[in-house]
Amino acid sequence: MPGIPGTGTLRPTDNIAAEILTLIELPAGLVIMGVNSDDGFRTTAGDPQDPCAALVLGEFDGGRPPGDTLFAFTVQEPGVYPFRTIWEEGGGGSSLEWFTVQPDGSRILVNDVAHGGLRGWRPASPPPTPANEVVLTARCVTSAQDIEMAIERATAHGTRPGVVTLDAAEGEFRYRGDDREIDIQRPEVTLRSLNGAVLPDCATGVVLGGPAAVNVVIEGLTFVCEFRGLDIREDKPHQGAVLRHNRFRTTDSGIMGRGVTGWTIEGNTIEAGSWRSAVGLDNATAVRVSSNRLVGGDGVLHLVDVRDAELNDNEVIAADFSAIVLIGVSATQVSGNSVAAPVWGMVVIDSEAAGVQIVNNAVTMPPGSADAISVSRSSGVKLVNNDILSSSLGIHFFESHDCEAVNNVTRGGWEGILVGHGGCGHKIVNNQIHGVWSGGLSFEGANFNNQVTANRVWCTSPGTCELIKAADGADFYRNNQVRANRLIR
Repeated sequence: MPGIPGTGTLRPTDNIAAEILTLIELPAGLVIMGVNSDDGFRTTAGDPQDPCAALVLGEFDGGRPPGDTLFAFTVQEPGVYPFRTIWEEGGGGSSLEWFTVQPDGSRILVNDVAHGGLRGWRPASPPPTPANEVVLTARCVTSAQDIEMAIERATAHGTRPGVVTLDAAEGEFRYRGDDREIDIQRPEVTLRSLNGAVLPDCATGVVLGGPAAVNVVIEGLTFVCEFRGLDIREDKPHQGAVLRHNRFRTTDSGIMGRGVTGWTIEGNTIEAGSWRSAVGLDNATAVRVSSNRLVGGDGVLHLVDVRDAELNDNEVIAADFSAIVLIGVSATQVSGNSVAAPVWGMVVIDSEAAGVQIVNNAVTMPPGSADAISVSRSSGVKLVNNDILSSSLGIHFFESHDCEAVNNVTRGGWEGILVGHGGCGHKIVNNQIHGVWSGGLSFEGANFNNQVTANRVWCTSPGTCELIKAADGADFYRNNQVRANRLIR
């Protein structure tokens, strides 16, 4: 059988599939057919290039040992009719037989003419190559496998770019089979919506399951998922994905990617589960996350070991803990975002992050929360023109060096800007700190070579609030450049 060996690691016949296209000569009257398969199959009659015009005669969607599925149909007029059987094998044993059942109960394989079987024909010339766009409506889709087969047709089995359009003219795309996640294995695939297509009962909405799934575009679809919205199952360099104007509603994380390059996540609404991320990217390069509405539990926008990223103009809302978490990132811009979270670290940069710019963001912290922007064990981080509403700390530098806080506005909280132990080389210039209770600028432990200039502090309690609180007292003024700061009562 073509396609062997498959991709299974234990047996060469694991993870294989086959498609049988034939013309069968049928008599008038009742015909009983059957397929014995290990694992699943589907048999249809009608134009194989038009899945919506095909009539499903019999199928088994799932895994099983060799087993029969019988199905009967009536032929109005004798003639030659087009048939298609698709078959898939997951793991374990593998087999496929296609037969008819005689009046005496015996079984004869299709085209076993010598024993009385129905004659099968192959067209004298191959069927015309279908167009590279396949349009599916709800009646054409019983499981994700139908969408995967449409991808195969549109891309001519991965040999060209292809488009699969889900047209919601007939309603939502409800799965009735066991396969409830779209596994894209081909490059240059566009999966898009027409008339607001909704897939309301996904397991995971889309899986990029193989290294060939590059330059995939998913656009305008709504996925309601029991697990994740989009996931990568293999640690491969998936490149060039574009996720645009979709809606993902999940009980786990929204979009998860590892080892990706050149992704664009734009204009989506992603609602993740409790204590989960809406977007989580690990070991990624050159990613753009912009103009999304991201709702989740903790680390709603979560990047680890990411380089050259743009996180711009997103609305990021955390229900449980933190909104934006950046760990070990570099050369990354965080700009124009509206950020809210209930507990800690609206923006957290940790583990030797470098070259990060956090610019023009609006950060809101409710009562009882912790740091609005926390920069830990990092260097080269620039905080510019951010507007911060805090109930504790506005900006907190901890064990970091050579960072900048310039032209930021903080409102409320215990302290406006706190520089923790070992802070050196920071530039803290022209910030406006409103309504703090204890101190505008606070320095813990020994800090050296910081430039603290032209900052203005408005206190809620002028009798106890200080312009600058320095734990090392007079040494602070000798070891740092401090000038033109004002306490306004």
